[in-house]
Amino acid sequence: MVSLETLPQEIFNRIALALDVADLGSLAQVSRSLCKMARCDDLWIERVSADFGDREVIVELLAESGVDISELLDATTDLVPWRLPHSYQHGDRIPADPTYTGHGLRCYRERLARVAPTSEDEYVDRVKHSEAEIDRVKLMLREGPQASEEVFVEAAFRLVLVQEWFPASAECYYLWALICYMRNTLKPALAFLSIAHDINSDFAPVHELQAEVQSMANGVFGVAGQAPLLD
Repeated sequence: MVSLETLPQEIFNRIALALDVADLGSLAQVSRSLCKMARCDDLWIERVSADFGDREVIVELLAESGVDISELLDATTDLVPWRLPHSYQHGDRIPADPTYTGHGLRCYRERLARVAPTSEDEYVDRVKHSEAEIDRVKLMLREGPQASEEVFVEAAFRLVLVQEWFPASAECYYLWALICYMRNTLKPALAFLSIAHDINSDFAPVHELQAEVQSMANGVFGVAGQAPLLD
């Protein structure tokens, strides 16, 4: 009979990702083996992405549109980490068992603390600050496709700061999609719009932009039974 303790870590992670965090914590108390498996860095990094948004995907989609925010991300201290430290990634000072360093769990706890305000006043302040940032981004994007690369980079980065506090903000993903659309990169735009739709299927601007971008993408890349303009 197969038990959880005998499963490969990758299979255990797939099961664990379907559990609530509280249930996963209870599972970790069953045995030392399960406690170790439940502390796997990869598991908690995936959990960060599943519960709070995958910042790596955001960065990659923007990069496909020629909007590179990596330098701003590296320079800021306003964001909690969401990946293993560079020293682990690049082979410097690697622990004896780097898969279970506890860094992934720390990332999750820090990310959870970031989205959970300690008081109602703090929540209200966050909402006001985020709304002001969104309004500023919209003002920047009024320049349209002719805006400079620096404008798009700053706008995209400011949205990351908002998404740090409000990971379920469909408007952030919509505005990232709008940036990609203005940069004439349709596939990244559609990817952002798909995420926005999953977050809030009732957010009307997503439907409007999605229809426009999809229509253009069908013309460029073709649909079933039609030859694409670009092969």
